Amino acid sequence: MNTTTPQRVVVMTGVTAGLGTHALRHIASRSGTRVIIGVRGSGRTVPQGVDAVPLDLASLANVRRFAADVIRRLGDARIDILVLN
Repeated sequence: MNTTTPQRVVVMTGVTAGLGTHALRHIASRSGTRVIIGVRGSGRTVPQGVDAVPLDLASLANVRRFAADVIRRLGDARIDILVLN
């Protein structure tokens, strides 16, 4: 087993405030977890090791770009947990 490869992949939205922020910190702190988040705007501070991908849910074209970017970043990996907050 390759220990440098995360064991689980989590994709999250709605992590900029409240419960989403708390959940992100908790999930990102777990060893063996890769977290990709969708964020609106730039300059967000996220936990170390978290991949922030631009996402504006008001634009269907932007949602499609987000999905394509996540797929590209994952390669052959699969999404184990999807949190749509």
